[in-house]
Amino acid sequence: MSAYFFWMMLASALGFAKMLALAQILHPANFGAYVSLFGLATLAGMLLSFGQVEATTKHFPRLWANGQKQEIPHHARRIALSQTARFVILGIMAAILASSVDLGFDPFFALVAAGLGLGTSLLALMASILRASENIRALQNFTVVRSVLVLAASCIGGYALGWQGALIGDIVAITLSLTFAALQTPTLLSANEETSATIVTEPIEASGGKRLYAANILSSSISLVDRSLVNLALGAAAAGTYGVIALLYQVGQITMVILTQRVGPLIIKAQFTGSAAVSGLAIFRNALLGQTILTLGLVVCTFLLQWMDFPPGFFEKYDISTLAILLAGGISLLQVHQLLEFILISKDLEHAVLTASGASSMVFIVGTMLAWWSGLSVEGFVAAVFLARLAQVGLLLHAILANPNARPVPADER
Repeated sequence: MSAYFFWMMLASALGFAKMLALAQILHPANFGAYVSLFGLATLAGMLLSFGQVEATTKHFPRLWANGQKQEIPHHARRIALSQTARFVILGIMAAILASSVDLGFDPFFALVAAGLGLGTSLLALMASILRASENIRALQNFTVVRSVLVLAASCIGGYALGWQGALIGDIVAITLSLTFAALQTPTLLSANEETSATIVTEPIEASGGKRLYAANILSSSISLVDRSLVNLALGAAAAGTYGVIALLYQVGQITMVILTQRVGPLIIKAQFTGSAAVSGLAIFRNALLGQTILTLGLVVCTFLLQWMDFPPGFFEKYDISTLAILLAGGISLLQVHQLLEFILISKDLEHAVLTASGASSMVFIVGTMLAWWSGLSVEGFVAAVFLARLAQVGLLLHAILANPNARPVPADER
């Protein structure tokens, strides 16, 4: 486990380094354009899945635990083909529209944005397969290779062609990463291993996907649309500043992604098979302690770098305030919502995840509109994200404590 966290943290550090490098290479306005379009493309990848990718979060681990892992490639291929067809249509329509109306980018980059959206969607699908397998080495190899490729290709593209080149580099890296992972999956699926002692004889349906789809869109839109909203309200340079501030709480997001990729499927399998060997709440308590220590270290290190003016002129270039750093630290801590969602998913309580995401997005919308109408600076938009995540974590915790053993989803609502 320690080796897994080392390599996954290294991969995350490379992803963080990529964003810092682009922030240094690009002008703040160009960096703001990059993070805005990247966020919208990623959100499009979620929107066009229509719940298919989200359903695999629970479906694939249950198939694996029940000795039906050979069913996974069939489901994955069907989802991948559906996603590809949707994005081809979307890309062509966007390119035609861009050639007829001035949208701020040419038809080629409409296709690039569609390709990036498809790539992020297929990465999420591939990650579901690797998480279900519980093969730590395969998951970490995929993550490290992807991070190395993205760092190299995006920075080279950004240096040579600006923010547009960085997006092209992202697509190249994603394509190579998916190819690498696809070469590993046949070995994982053919490996002989013990299955759970509890075997379910009836077909295991992909349930809860639509609710998770809606919940993911509502929750993820906070961290994907926020840069575009700042761009509209305050301009591209302010969006660049916001993008740098967001890097701070993305550290906490990355660590929780690493943890949930490992323990999320374990929690789902344990609940499915009735095993008491894995406790979601016990894992959460330990994760919360670790996240608190990480957040304190992150804030202190950022203040230290600001005081040392390192990199030279960076903090002055992006005009990052003390309040923004503190709020970003709070958001980093609240990224524990990802683990709480897995606990509820394992209990078939996707409706609680959706409720929390919906409430969070409403808090974010109201907070963002107030910041916009009041003419607040970037800190006002960061505060809106903090309040939204705080509401989300509170509602998720309440749902878990109020339903310790529930799995209430009716068959007609799956």
